[in-house]
Amino acid sequence: TDLVKRSVAAEILLNVIAGESSELYEELYNSGLINRAIGTDYTCEENYAHSSFSFESNNVDEVVNKIKEKIEVLKQNGLDENVLNRIKKMLYGEYVKLFNDATSVARVFVNDYFKGINSFNYVDAYKTIDKAYIEEVLKEVFDFDNMVLSVVVPEKN
Repeated sequence: TDLVKRSVAAEILLNVIAGESSELYEELYNSGLINRAIGTDYTCEENYAHSSFSFESNNVDEVVNKIKEKIEVLKQNGLDENVLNRIKKMLYGEYVKLFNDATSVARVFVNDYFKGINSFNYVDAYKTIDKAYIEEVLKEVFDFDNMVLSVVVPEKN
């Protein structure tokens, strides 16, 4: 289904942009702008979808700007086929590994059932999704006009 294909493309993109093997993550971590991995998530339902990046930083604006710059560079220059294939294989392996745990299987199947999705469609999506489609999703999903920034600041005692 379209939801499955779009979800797979978005997960690949989140890893390309800010995954632990990305250039951006390495740059942000080595420069001390973040102190751990950037959490990423994509939620896709029938009537809405959103992606998120979460991180800890003393300089939120700089990290946000670097994420936005990375997205713009990817939109302008396109995606590296080798990077896409590596991340597709990694995510596919993670998805297949879910089936080793009964609780994970139940959670995935129930969640997908209520979306009208066959959970096994993800397997096909990982195998058939191509660079052109992922680049199309990049331009649609990562639209800065629809971006929201939420900053949580700890209360000081």
